[in-house]
Amino acid sequence: MHATPTTADPDDHAPDPDGAGGGFAWTRARSASDPLAHVWQASRLSAGCAGDAVLAQPTGFGAALDAHLPAGGWGGGQLTEVVTRDPGVGEFRLVLPVLARATQAGRTAMLIAPPHVPHPWALEAHGVDLRHVLIVAPGAGQAPWAIEQAMRSAALGVVLGWASGAPLRSPQLRRLALAAREAPACTSFLFREWPALFQGATPAPLRLTVEPAGRHAPEQIVVRIVKRRGPPLERPIVLDVALHPAGVSVRVRARPAVPAARISPAAGVRPEHSEGAPRTYMAVLPATSPTAPAPPAQAPGA
Repeated sequence: MHATPTTADPDDHAPDPDGAGGGFAWTRARSASDPLAHVWQASRLSAGCAGDAVLAQPTGFGAALDAHLPAGGWGGGQLTEVVTRDPGVGEFRLVLPVLARATQAGRTAMLIAPPHVPHPWALEAHGVDLRHVLIVAPGAGQAPWAIEQAMRSAALGVVLGWASGAPLRSPQLRRLALAAREAPACTSFLFREWPALFQGATPAPLRLTVEPAGRHAPEQIVVRIVKRRGPPLERPIVLDVALHPAGVSVRVRARPAVPAARISPAAGVRPEHSEGAPRTYMAVLPATSPTAPAPPAQAPGA
């Protein structure tokens, strides 16, 4: 008998020592006729299910974060879950680059039920075009519904939704994950509180935690990837959020963020300004039926 020489598959390579993934995982030798040649292996990063066309948006933090995300950035048409111990620990800075990039391209970004109204001048300083930013203030218990409707819309570029208060039930989370898939060109984020980590699995394909790096590093945040399509990433990622987003032009305009023609009492516009500074507006839209009657105006002194 004669031994038939074999050649190594060029796709075969040693496992990634730190488990970072990115396609650098070991795969077995296989022939072109192997029926398992196109089966995804859990040791490799995957942007989505078979047949999914994922439009990735750069995070703005370069390879420090992009290299560890399955899509090579924030995946469009996918729900990304961000979990924090407290609001305002740096999670908003994590998404500022994609927010700035989308609004500068003329795409609308919608913020639903944020725990605090973002400061308009700070947004502009990071390159966010406020003409394309809408803030929705839903009523009690309406935030999940409002987030779901926004994620289903193909007219939005970025959706940021906060789920505070009562924990989200599994059916609600599944509806949000499915809604995000209906808009492949939209980047969707769901911000949740720390107990969500202990309330069961999430249908979101990507889940992160964000914590401050400490009082000695106020311009840094620590990101941990809790869930992704691929091998686990044990080590945390430290990001510098003091720098302006990469690839985003930064400008500050001393003019109203919302043109006067778009300001109406029914929109619930709130002025945000300081003494001696130009008045800047952020539109806060209620998540109610547009046909709902406005409350009657009260006479002065009433």
